[in-house]
Amino acid sequence: VAHLSANGSTLEASTYLGGSSDEEIGGIAVDATGQAVITGGSYSYDFPMVNAYQAECRGGYWGESPAADVFVTGYTADGSSLRYSTCLGGSTHDSSTDVAVDASGIIYLTGVTESPDFPVVQPQQHLLNHTNYPEF
Repeated sequence: VAHLSANGSTLEASTYLGGSSDEEIGGIAVDATGQAVITGGSYSYDFPMVNAYQAECRGGYWGESPAADVFVTGYTADGSSLRYSTCLGGSTHDSSTDVAVDASGIIYLTGVTESPDFPVVQPQQHLLNHTNYPEF
């Protein structure tokens, strides 16, 4: 993750984000206070967690297929530390493809899940249809 100056001539902050396995970046957004939010999919059991909703990522393999959990990580405006970092997922493959942050700081994610037990709250669709792997 890198933060460049407005004209691109200065590297303001730069760091690694991930655990001991693979991560896929799906998107990045910046909130009204300049704090970056990054999302994607993590295959790492040891993805860094701070103020986490889900205590760990359950990446690895599901049968013969690689499985990831969605991750969402928020940095301070200067990029020096994590404000929060969590995973979100079920028993199989989950990945986030984009992120948006509204004026109130509420985070919105889009992505794909193959997990019938993906955590849901007030779902509009109650059962996962494994024939088309719906987006969340």
